[in-house]
Amino acid sequence: MEAVMINFILIIFFIVVLILTIFLFISRSKIQKQARDLRYKIKEIKSHEEELEEMNKDLEEYSQENNQLSEKLYLLINILSDLNNKNLSVNKYYDKLLKTILFLVPEAKYGSVSISDEKGWRFLSTVGHDIEYLNKLDLKASNKIISNEVKIYDNLLDRLGKFMDRETQKKFGFGTKPIKSSLIGSIDIEDEINLSISIDIPYFSKENFDNNSKKILESFLNLASSYLNQKLEGDKLKRAYIKFTNKLAMIAEGYDDITGTHIYRVGKLSKLLAKNMDIPEEKIEEISVFAPLHDIGKIFVPPEILKKPGKLTEEEFEEMKKHTIMSKKLLDSKYFKTAQNIAMYHHEKYDGSGYPFGLKGEEIPIEAQIVSIIDVYDALRSKRPYKDGFSHEKTMKIITNGDNRTKTSHFSPEILEAFLKVEKEIENKWGIL
Repeated sequence: MEAVMINFILIIFFIVVLILTIFLFISRSKIQKQARDLRYKIKEIKSHEEELEEMNKDLEEYSQENNQLSEKLYLLINILSDLNNKNLSVNKYYDKLLKTILFLVPEAKYGSVSISDEKGWRFLSTVGHDIEYLNKLDLKASNKIISNEVKIYDNLLDRLGKFMDRETQKKFGFGTKPIKSSLIGSIDIEDEINLSISIDIPYFSKENFDNNSKKILESFLNLASSYLNQKLEGDKLKRAYIKFTNKLAMIAEGYDDITGTHIYRVGKLSKLLAKNMDIPEEKIEEISVFAPLHDIGKIFVPPEILKKPGKLTEEEFEEMKKHTIMSKKLLDSKYFKTAQNIAMYHHEKYDGSGYPFGLKGEEIPIEAQIVSIIDVYDALRSKRPYKDGFSHEKTMKIITNGDNRTKTSHFSPEILEAFLKVEKEIENKWGIL
């Protein structure tokens, strides 16, 4: 009985072992299959990761290209919109234009915009080269390479040796960066003026210009010439109007300025004073040009009042004072804002005692304050039918100490200080004008 029981247990054991073996075999096969599937999936995932990385690189490149394209479009739109920007000087415009060209032609690192005419060859803008040094050189129009179609020139400095003497060539080299090759285009503006743009590849660069570079420079050369043509036409019109208003001012001044030199002196002496103050160069030139128009409104004042040799009545003086306001009729344009400020406010006083509005202190435009003190100086020194001219010494005493009409409080302390610093120059210049 025991033997049978043992045999039964053994059989059961072997059956269990067999079942476990079969189960383990099946499980192992499944695990191996799952492992193979997992390895395949991992490989697939890695493949997708690589694809994603490639796509990410492509997206980054596309994004960079898109940003560059956006920046290029922005620069182009900006340059085009600045064509009609009246507040931007010629030099500032060409600075922006040249930097835009160099951005679009990355192989070029330096460049210049220049003009040549009967006065010589001068630079309006440079990148890399020393514009101040170059413009101090006595460069002639004949020293410049004029290329009526955009061309590549290697070793520019050597080529310029054909157009300038050795000493000038040497000096020119001091003001420019070492250049491997230059892309140059020129275009005639009117009859006498030639505009040129040059962009330059540095001497040790491995880069070269291509046809795309030429097309870009051609386009910008046409844009540059359009801007200059427009500017010159505007300047011509402006000069013609200034000449016309100066004639009117001379007519008005002619009634009490026998020689007709008062307005001329006021312009020159106002510039001299302005140059010795912290005033931008462009503003100084405007003061010089527009100061002679300070009494332009007198053209509307009755001649009998202007010609009266004696003291004006109160009513006549009130009529005379209107010349400040009436000047606006002739100078009512944004181009003549400085002229309008001078003509309307040069009789205002720093202490508020002037006319026509009783402005005081910094309410009075600086250009009007400058012309005011020069106008007083010249009026005191000049001979009139109703008075003799005073000496420089007596005039200075009146301005600095005052008299029955003039007070030191009429003038800005800053302007009075600057005036005293250049009084000897003013005396000398007044004597020869």
